[in-house]
Amino acid sequence: MSKSTRIPFVALIIALFSCNHSQPEKELLPEPTIELFSDVLEELKLSETTQLQGAVVTPLKHNETEFKLGLQYFQSKNIIYMSINEYLWLDMSKNTASTAFTLTQLAILNHRVTGGKFQLNPTNGAITVGYEHYVANGVDRENLKIAIEKLISIAKINYETIKLSLGQVD
Repeated sequence: MSKSTRIPFVALIIALFSCNHSQPEKELLPEPTIELFSDVLEELKLSETTQLQGAVVTPLKHNETEFKLGLQYFQSKNIIYMSINEYLWLDMSKNTASTAFTLTQLAILNHRVTGGKFQLNPTNGAITVGYEHYVANGVDRENLKIAIEKLISIAKINYETIKLSLGQVD
């Protein structure tokens, strides 16, 4: 090749990076908002939503019991915190032995369960089921629905076990 027909290496690099590649742009995922939470809950047939202090809350029925599902976005951590509240309370236990047994059950369940964790509020004794859903790049609606359904399932499946450990027999 003669000297006059060679393309300088730098010019070739510049040409490669300045080309308009015809790759499709990635679809941007929506930001977490109260409206998005309400829409997703409605898609899951949980449409009785209430907005409370930056969160969306909806009732859940299980047998003769009603829990509350809450979703709240924490921007600084890029998480949607989901929790099942009004689930059970430690002060429902019949005696100290059932309290100790319940705490043991919660520890065992937390070791075994994925997609949610049982939590104890030390100030009021509330037992909740919570999950932190990471959303740094926006909210994938389908993944959020799966996470919500999983959390609800964990709460319902384990309700009777925890209730019995508290000494609550119907």
